[in-house]
Amino acid sequence: MKEYTHVRTGDSVSEVNLWAWSISIGLHICVIGTFAAVKFSGRAAVQEHQIPNASIAEQEIHFNEPILPKPKLKTLFAKTSFTEADNITSPVFERPNLVTLPVVEEKPQAEIFDDAEYAALIPKTEFFGSKTSDRKICYVVDCSGSMKPVFRHVRDKLRESVNVLAADQFFAVIFFGNEQIYQFPSGGLVRASVKNKHAAIEFIDSMRAAGTTNAVDALERSLAIGWVQTIFFLTDGFELEGEGVFDGRIETLAVKAGGGVKINTIGFWPQQHDIELLELIASQTGGEFIFVTD
Repeated sequence: MKEYTHVRTGDSVSEVNLWAWSISIGLHICVIGTFAAVKFSGRAAVQEHQIPNASIAEQEIHFNEPILPKPKLKTLFAKTSFTEADNITSPVFERPNLVTLPVVEEKPQAEIFDDAEYAALIPKTEFFGSKTSDRKICYVVDCSGSMKPVFRHVRDKLRESVNVLAADQFFAVIFFGNEQIYQFPSGGLVRASVKNKHAAIEFIDSMRAAGTTNAVDALERSLAIGWVQTIFFLTDGFELEGEGVFDGRIETLAVKAGGGVKINTIGFWPQQHDIELLELIASQTGGEFIFVTD
C-alpha cells in the first residue's frame, strides 16, 4: 500500500513538471516570436527610408541627425491689447519748431483808394507851403493886374505842384482876373495822368496877369465843380464892392464850403482887412492861411 502511494506520488510530480515545462517553452516561443516580429517590422521600416546608393555610415548619419529645438523668437508686442491696469506710458513726441508768419489781412478792392488811407500813404501836395493829402484838389489863382510883379513866380510854383500830382489824384485849375474866369478842364475834375498834367501846364503857361479881381466869383465856381476836397486859393487882396456887402458874401461862401471842402488861403502881401477875410475863410472851412512875402 505504501509502495503504491510512492509510485503515484512520483508520477504526479513528473506530470506536473512536464506540464510546467510545456507552458514555459510555449511562453518563450511566444515572446521570441513577438520580438522577432517587432525587429523584423522595424528593419523593414528602416529599409524603406534608407537613402539609395548610400553607404551604411552615411545612412547612420542621416538617421542619427540631432533634433534641434526651435529658435526662440522675440515678440514685437507682449500684448495685443492694453488696459488701464497695464499702466503703460505713451511716448511723448515733440512738435517741430514752426515759424509763424504774420497774418496779413488783404483789404477789399473797394478800399484801396479810401481817402483817409490815401492821405496817410502818399506825399502831401504842396503849393506855396500850404499842404494837403487829399486826392481831389482845385487851384484857384488870382491873375489880375495887381499880380504882375509876382505872376511868373506864381506860375512856376503852380506848374511844379501840378507836375508832381499822383496818377490817382484829380485836379482842376481856375484863374480869375480881367473880369473873367479861366478854367481847366472845362468841366469838372480830371485825373492827374501824364497827358492831363501836360495839358494843364500848357494852360498855365498861356495865362497873363491883367484886369481886376473877382475872387468871390472864382471861389463860387470852384465849389460848384463838386467832388472837390481841398481848394488852394491864392490872391494878393480883394477889390471891395462895399465892405459890408463883400464881407457878407465871403461869410456865406465860407458856410457853403464848410460842408466838407477845405479852403487853404494864400495871401501875397495882403492888406490887414484882406488877411482877416482870408483867415476867416480858412478857419470856417478847416483849412489854413499862409502869408507869402517872397
